[in-house]
Amino acid sequence: MDTPPILFLPIINWEFRTQRPQQLARCFARAGHRVYYPALRLHPDPPAPHQVESGIWQIALNGDPGLDPYRERLSPAAVELALGSLREISAEHPLDGCWIIAQLPSWRPLAEAARTAFGGAVLFDCMDDFTAFGDHGDLAQDERALAISADLVVTSAQSLFDKLAPLNPQTRMVRNGCEPAHFGPASARTLPDEPVVVGFFGGIHDWFDGSLVAEIARLRPQWEIRLIGDTYRGDVETLRTLPNVKFFGEVPYAALPRLVSGFHAGIIPFKITPLTEAADPVKAYEMLAAGLTVVATDLPELRRLVPLVALAHTAGEFVAHIEESLSEPPEARLARFEAARRESWLDRFLDLRRAMDESPGGSRRRPAPRVESASAETERFVSLSDLQRETEELRRHLSALETAWQ
Repeated sequence: MDTPPILFLPIINWEFRTQRPQQLARCFARAGHRVYYPALRLHPDPPAPHQVESGIWQIALNGDPGLDPYRERLSPAAVELALGSLREISAEHPLDGCWIIAQLPSWRPLAEAARTAFGGAVLFDCMDDFTAFGDHGDLAQDERALAISADLVVTSAQSLFDKLAPLNPQTRMVRNGCEPAHFGPASARTLPDEPVVVGFFGGIHDWFDGSLVAEIARLRPQWEIRLIGDTYRGDVETLRTLPNVKFFGEVPYAALPRLVSGFHAGIIPFKITPLTEAADPVKAYEMLAAGLTVVATDLPELRRLVPLVALAHTAGEFVAHIEESLSEPPEARLARFEAARRESWLDRFLDLRRAMDESPGGSRRRPAPRVESASAETERFVSLSDLQRETEELRRHLSALETAWQ
């Protein structure tokens, strides 16, 4: 099987909250690809690549660390410096025939230059409406240009697909997903009736409706509201004054299932804005994998998950949906877990690989060299067919767990 190197030009740093970029990178590595993941900020004296996980190397690109990729595009001089770093890296870690996965429009000039330099192909993995962020620069021009020039465009939401498909016939939909095996054990939890614990995890930013959550907390002062995540630009001052609202800050991905296992219900209280209307919240799939009742504001991408996800327009409707779920049988939790099994990152990755294999641009790539080992450490890789078999084995394993829980 063709397993070209994968060069991410990411939207978040590797160490940031585990989301689509890290999940897809891990899937590529498990399927036998060598994955290279740069830091967002450029570096005046880039260190050598270092391995962060099996098959995944974190790299740094030469340039001005003051350049903010969320607000500025790369100048021609900045592209040359960064490209020089990639050429140096390629001496030990060959990048010929690579797929360049650009997840932020400001990377476009570098993505196109790397495609030419290494005979690769560009994939624009669009997971947000970049024109709708309140704290980003104007990326509309680069977003459009990247969509037009990419060999393949992948979107995580229908509205993004509708926006970009007219610009590029090689546009496909690959939604977000979850790791059922990571969150699944939480669905077997046994919780006390009191207190009712309602929780959220993720970015508590300007799209988070703090006023709505405060009203829920006031309507049910005997409930405990647990909020997990950083509060950058979040409207949380009122929430911090309420005794039944607890903030946990950012927690590692590995610790989430333990904390989520204490929730009776999960909420996604996002404001309805152009940004959230184009969002496919990862946490919805993760909450379902944990067996949680999920109540969310009326986000377009969540409508297809009804009735597994309940949509609410007021604090009173949130409360009513949560109270209704408190008397549900255990089978309801298992049904949500079963649904999440069909929304796994492995399945999303297999869809993505098929789209890459079928892309005309992908077939024009320079053949990737065979690399026995890109480091002294021996790596274990699996083929795509092995990964498909692994997915089926995981499903059988989770079915066995489901039977045991019943």
